[in-house]
Amino acid sequence: MAFLGLVLLVGRCPGQDEAEVPKRQVDQPDHLVPIDPYPGDWHESYAKLYRKTLQLPEPGEAAVMVYMPSFSGEEGLVIHETEGKDPSFILIHTRADRNIWYSMPENSDDGKPKRVVVTRREAPLPAETAWRVCRLWERMLRGVRYPIPAEEDSTGLDGETIEFWRHNMYGTTWSPEGGALRGLLDLGRALADYCEVSEDKRAATLKTVQGRCQALERYLEVKAAPR
Repeated sequence: MAFLGLVLLVGRCPGQDEAEVPKRQVDQPDHLVPIDPYPGDWHESYAKLYRKTLQLPEPGEAAVMVYMPSFSGEEGLVIHETEGKDPSFILIHTRADRNIWYSMPENSDDGKPKRVVVTRREAPLPAETAWRVCRLWERMLRGVRYPIPAEEDSTGLDGETIEFWRHNMYGTTWSPEGGALRGLLDLGRALADYCEVSEDKRAATLKTVQGRCQALERYLEVKAAPR
């Protein structure tokens, strides 16, 4: 499977749900930060396991969101483009039934590995929506940078780490409460919901996805406007 091309679609799609990006918290960055290039052996083992367990593609092959809560099951969200003259777009959502980190023998209560069952769901994603989502993904990833000192203590132990990948660009955030990062997470969660619902409910859920796109587009345009 090849990854999709780039198209910028700005504005409101007919019938899409209205949405707003929650207000940014001043002690949190309003941009993705780099993934640690030197995470240590413990994290490399975990990353290798969750990528395999969640059936994630090789980096650079697709648009990916990895959702890693502190205690519950991790999730993966992938947008693939099929090969051919008229490609179609497939949204894939995987969810672990237990936390992969705590399934590892070095982290489990009894020192033994735990079995993790993954639920996988797929749904076709309209090309217009796929392009729109991935354009936003790329825009956020091109803004990856380290936080300023006032934002460095915004992480904690009880929350969720979220990674975004696209075209060999990577960024991460931790439990965003508002601003662009919350808007990006809300978009990812809406896509996961779209993949989860039955086929007869997808049209309504797609409107929510489009509304999340519009809300993040609008927020980023206001943020980028001259002051």
